[in-house]
Amino acid sequence: MDGFKEFTSQVLVIGATNRLDILDQALLRKGRFDKIIRVGLPSKDGRLAILKVHARNKFFRSEDEKETLLQEIAELTENFTGAELQNILYSIPSS
Repeated sequence: MDGFKEFTSQVLVIGATNRLDILDQALLRKGRFDKIIRVGLPSKDGRLAILKVHARNKFFRSEDEKETLLQEIAELTENFTGAELQNILYSIPSS
């Protein structure tokens, strides 16, 4: 980020990675990305909420069937990311 002109307006730069261990340490020098906010994997309730969002456009025979299936998936997917949960539901054909 060296070489950029300084402007009077404030600019916020956000970066994201799931591999902080292989990130170039020059990016983490003072004055660059000073603040690191760790976002962990979702809890069972978090996984269920993510699944419900991505299941909105999916057809299920009933709301009970939908709820049961999503609860089951949430239970079985510990250590899954939101993207992995989304992929599970995208693999279910839509009617």
